[in-house]
Amino acid sequence: VVSVLAIMKLGGTFVPIASNQPPDRIDYIISNSNCSHVLTNKILKNNVETIEIPIVDLSSIKEGLVNQSSDNLDSKQDDNELAYVLYTSGSTGNPKGVLISNKALSNYVFWGKDYYDFSNSSSFALFTSIGFDLTITSTLLPLFCGGRVIVYKENSSGPDTAVLDVIKDNLVNVIKLTP
Repeated sequence: VVSVLAIMKLGGTFVPIASNQPPDRIDYIISNSNCSHVLTNKILKNNVETIEIPIVDLSSIKEGLVNQSSDNLDSKQDDNELAYVLYTSGSTGNPKGVLISNKALSNYVFWGKDYYDFSNSSSFALFTSIGFDLTITSTLLPLFCGGRVIVYKENSSGPDTAVLDVIKDNLVNVIKLTP
């Protein structure tokens, strides 16, 4: 979540990729999207070691970031520039990148703020992969609107167990589910 916000703050475009994807899919998405860098952690770094672009191991640079300035950057983003590219499942062949502009994301956030009757105490559950489209609602919407995100670690028992954990914990007042 922090990496996504950092990329956006720098005026970049992020391409979320689920870590549990087959290596061929990961390679395809990185190549097809023309990524300039891959951000990952030590655990997932093995999944992308064959990639021929710079790989940033976030777990190795964490300490160096502590002393960096927390001031806002003086960057302006064009509405038509891409905020992110989300790849489809690829069920009809290769996955296809869906291009989402800053303007489209902004429109969605303003719509979602009204639709979800947002307040500063709104809490969303993040329990799905970063590469899943509902993750955008569960992360960017609350953070852009002053709410909070409760992050649930991926559960090897499957998404049903994660949903039960969210309900049991009773820490969120918004959970977005795919029917």
